[in-house]
Amino acid sequence: MTIKKMRLLNLRIDDQQLDEIERIAIERFDGNTSEAIRFLAKLGMKFDAIKPLEITKEKIDEITNEMKQMIKDEEFCSALDSLTSEQQGAIKRYLMITEEEREKQQL
Repeated sequence: MTIKKMRLLNLRIDDQQLDEIERIAIERFDGNTSEAIRFLAKLGMKFDAIKPLEITKEKIDEITNEMKQMIKDEEFCSALDSLTSEQQGAIKRYLMITEEEREKQQL
């Protein structure tokens, strides 16, 4: 039989975060705030473990040149459809990042 280690912690959480935690506790964990915090901590650790894709200037140039050629050849949409969901997601993230950078420069 495995003994599960659990410790009582004292945390400082701002009121807005605590309200959100309580909402999650009520909706998903029958009001059990401790269970909601454990769930959110596990979720946060999983999210933290995701490493962003490293995109170099050379890789961006390569992708851009490929896309320009596909547009000229009118194969762009079919090429996007043939990508994996991970590749499509990387393109989406790249476009979002560049759009955010453009918006920052305009301000």
